[in-house]
Amino acid sequence: MIIMAVGPGRSGKDTFCDFFEKTFVCKNVGTCSKYLAKYVAEDMGLTEETAYANRHASDEIRCIWKAKGDEVRKDDPGKIIKEMIDAGEDSLNIVCGGPRDLVEIEACRKEKLVDLIVWIKRDVKIDPTLKFDECHTDITVLNNGTLEEFYEKLMNLGLALGFYLR
Repeated sequence: MIIMAVGPGRSGKDTFCDFFEKTFVCKNVGTCSKYLAKYVAEDMGLTEETAYANRHASDEIRCIWKAKGDEVRKDDPGKIIKEMIDAGEDSLNIVCGGPRDLVEIEACRKEKLVDLIVWIKRDVKIDPTLKFDECHTDITVLNNGTLEEFYEKLMNLGLALGFYLR
């Protein structure tokens, strides 16, 4: 099973993926930003690590990332998601996250790249790079409480989906 966590920046997508990998038998292949970092770093003359670490520094930086993502996937809307999935090809269950554009969600649906798209809903600043919303996903997990409350919801989701505990 391949689960993709989506939502605005700072909503908890990385936390979702990290929790699933630590708790259940699955592989966290990261978010789209991890795979896009090499392209952004090259354009900005930075290391991948520095580019990735600064991806939330400002709306301007976030828009640079969005524009680079649009450029990278112009001929194949599912390109970055396919790279993520390929990184976990030997795993029965994969978690990933972070696409920014509706064309990526549509590619996931059309090409059956993922099995479940989970919207992480949290009261955060409006994300200028996100070009789809909750209605384009399969389920929603609320993340406005404590970290422990979020973990409890993720545990319930993983168990309901039949994931094995580590």
